[in-house]
Amino acid sequence: MDNLHLRSGIRPELLAELHGNVTKLRCRQCQNQVDKSLGLDTCKCGGRLVSSVVNFGDPLPQKDLEDSFRHSSRCDLFVVVGSSLVVSPANDMPKVAMRSRARAWSLSIEERLRWTGVVIYVLMRKSEKYCLRP
Repeated sequence: MDNLHLRSGIRPELLAELHGNVTKLRCRQCQNQVDKSLGLDTCKCGGRLVSSVVNFGDPLPQKDLEDSFRHSSRCDLFVVVGSSLVVSPANDMPKVAMRSRARAWSLSIEERLRWTGVVIYVLMRKSEKYCLRP
């Protein structure tokens, strides 16, 4: 969402940004993305450019959703960071990874996280450094 992954050097085609990107605009008509810094408001297809950020209630971008599930099915390790794994369809991605024999880890500060499909929980609390739970 903030280009941190891209700045790390990962190739853009390896990313699926389900929640969009604050530096990109998405065409409502063809779903093409352009850099916000270009100052465009219309896509070359004629469609209107809008923020690519996905807010609550907005549909997830179909291509990024499909890419996310494809990446999940091909990974060796699936790491969930800071998620309660409550919201669908993203909460199914660790399950997809594990069906494909990936290991799954979850890192959260939420006590209520209790998804039994995750192999190891790493719960962070203010009062302790870390706690591994099988």
